[in-house]
Amino acid sequence: MLLKSKCKSVLAITLITASCMMSVEAINAYAQEDQVSQAKQVSETENKEGNVSRVLDPDKISLESIISNVIIENGDSIYEPFQYAKVGVEITNENVEYINVNGSSFYYNKDSNLFEGTIGNKKIETIVVYYKNGLKKIYTRDTNNENTFKKFDVDVKKLELLSLDIEKTENLSVGDKVKVSAKLNMKNTADKMPWRIGLKFANSNAPKGEYIISLVYNKDKDVYEGYLGYGLEPPRDDTPVFHYTEKGGIPYDGESKLIEVGVYVADFYEIYESVIKDKEALQKYSFSAQKYENPIKNIYYLGDKIKADVKNADDIESIAIEYDNSAFHDFKDRYHIVKLNKKEGNIFEGDSSIINLYDERVCKVIVYKSNGGYAIYDKKDYPNYVQTLQPNDDAKRKHKWVMLDDKWYLYEISQSQGKANYKMQTGWKLVDNKWYYLKSDGKMATGWEKVNGTWYYLEDSGKMATGWKMVDGIWYYLDGSGAMQKGWEKVNGTWYYLDGSGAMKTGWQKVNGTWYYLKSSGAMATGWIDLSGTWYYLDGSGAMKTGWQKISGKWYYMYGSGAMAKNTVIDGWRINSSGVATKIK
Repeated sequence: MLLKSKCKSVLAITLITASCMMSVEAINAYAQEDQVSQAKQVSETENKEGNVSRVLDPDKISLESIISNVIIENGDSIYEPFQYAKVGVEITNENVEYINVNGSSFYYNKDSNLFEGTIGNKKIETIVVYYKNGLKKIYTRDTNNENTFKKFDVDVKKLELLSLDIEKTENLSVGDKVKVSAKLNMKNTADKMPWRIGLKFANSNAPKGEYIISLVYNKDKDVYEGYLGYGLEPPRDDTPVFHYTEKGGIPYDGESKLIEVGVYVADFYEIYESVIKDKEALQKYSFSAQKYENPIKNIYYLGDKIKADVKNADDIESIAIEYDNSAFHDFKDRYHIVKLNKKEGNIFEGDSSIINLYDERVCKVIVYKSNGGYAIYDKKDYPNYVQTLQPNDDAKRKHKWVMLDDKWYLYEISQSQGKANYKMQTGWKLVDNKWYYLKSDGKMATGWEKVNGTWYYLEDSGKMATGWKMVDGIWYYLDGSGAMQKGWEKVNGTWYYLDGSGAMKTGWQKVNGTWYYLKSSGAMATGWIDLSGTWYYLDGSGAMKTGWQKISGKWYYMYGSGAMAKNTVIDGWRINSSGVATKIK
């Protein structure tokens, strides 16, 4: 029994030993196989001590054995013009530190277990593999590795304009704000739509014969929206606004034809890149606009106020004037905007107390239309802007004439602490040696004006008239003070008669019971006068004489009408054809 037991133990030990030997042989065989698979990637080198070591040999490693898969984010929905696409690369060689694809580096992300980076819109021609031991291998695109390079190729789809809807295209004028929306064939995958696109229109009145308006993407509607005009819109809605900005108004008159659609590509700077250039297909989208006549008749800077006189006030919502204070280089302080709102009638008014007298320069005037549009005018549209809107020029003046609602007003200018003070004048004012009368509401008087019971006549220019003045075909005389005269008035040695209205009289006039004759010039006649063949005699005072009159030693007889008698006998006197009377003996 003991022998039998010992034999069984020896057999078991023998079997275990054999099994272990078989496992060792298997391990050695696997190691030999691994050495063979790595033989292509390593080579032997001898160190200073004569020992042999194994090192990585990049030249013996194929690109295909390194890159097993390339994952392009949204690779099936990339449209022209794309700039960058996110890419993940599966790399099987654990010795790789990172790779560089067409100049873009890809680094390992342990969360995704991928080497991640971006590729641009150019065909991949070069891939550089960097190893952890500092070595690298450059692969260029050729027939040997074409399949691996193809994994990075992007199928870029052509961008198309599916629709362009213009709110209205008839009866448009410059400055009108007309909504427009456009839809592209591009899919909004992972919020990758360009944030805005550009529509390029051809227009012969544009500075270079063309201009671009931009539409912003509306994610909810999946369309691009905006207006037919670009105005002075800021680069984007979140940009700080230092300068005057506005958007939407049609910028040019005449016909505008769509000739191109582009995309604003965001890099460090936003760049417009043309993508749709089929002019014949695009030109069906067009519109025409007529000129918008400048509605501002007059506009004036008046110290703490700016006033404007407009045509068709109901068509205007408000007016803005932009001033550039070039003394300040910081945009926040440089530009000042004065907003004018409707005051009454055709007058718009705004607070301009922020404007400095000496440093401000007018940039532009913006008229906001009631229909939502606007029009921009610069100083070339206001030839007299220096006299009206330029505050520093008022520093040289003592007075400023202002026309509002077809009426003139006079403002007196005084200065204090860099500001000009403007005071509307009333009553009599002497300006440049001429007298003017301003009514209680400041309006300059013209024509007849009664002041403190005395009548004055003011020319169309407002200047007070003196001397002889014909008004509506009637002569009046105004003395040196401008006061209208009545009754007898001796002018330059000649007497004239002006009735109660001041009108100069001519012909026969009965004054205080006495008849006088005033020539067509108004001058009072004296002595003999012949009127239609009838003679009359007026003494030195101009009074018409009647009855017997001895004149120059001869007797004449005047009837009650003043007419001289002739060829007759009166009171025993024979009167000849000349009117001379001789006593009958």
